[in-house]
Amino acid sequence: MKKKVKFQVGDIFLIPFEDGRFGAGRILKRDEATVFVELYKMKPLNDPSQFDLNHIIANEAIAKMWCYDEGMLKGEWKVVGHKLVELPVIMPDFWKKSAYGKYYLIPGADTHEGDIDQMREVQQEEIKNASPYGIGYPGYVEKVYVKKLKEIDLF
Repeated sequence: MKKKVKFQVGDIFLIPFEDGRFGAGRILKRDEATVFVELYKMKPLNDPSQFDLNHIIANEAIAKMWCYDEGMLKGEWKVVGHKLVELPVIMPDFWKKSAYGKYYLIPGADTHEGDIDQMREVQQEEIKNASPYGIGYPGYVEKVYVKKLKEIDLF
């Protein structure tokens, strides 16, 4: 049985991609069994040995989202550094799509639920700078990350 990995807010970790390369992220918040992470805008690393903390943290976040902490707990996401998180963490708006095809924006809050009472219907174009609503699994986080990197020709 694998030993559970300890992690904390501020930890920087590598996310393995299906093609064998790696991206990097940082834990900004914890809430129960979830973490709020930022994923860095960067060219994927071919090998973890290429990791350079100063280079990575100089990049801006390309996405921020809530996900279950299992990527950390199972050691799938390897902690490679740490940088203190400046408070308060500015939360993005989150978006979701209803079964009827309508889009909604939900203001960010300190938990993975967002400020659901302030949810409002919007047009699809208005969600492009928002994060997906809900809690993602590690595989979903990877898909969102790769999609964002492809949109700016870094993947």
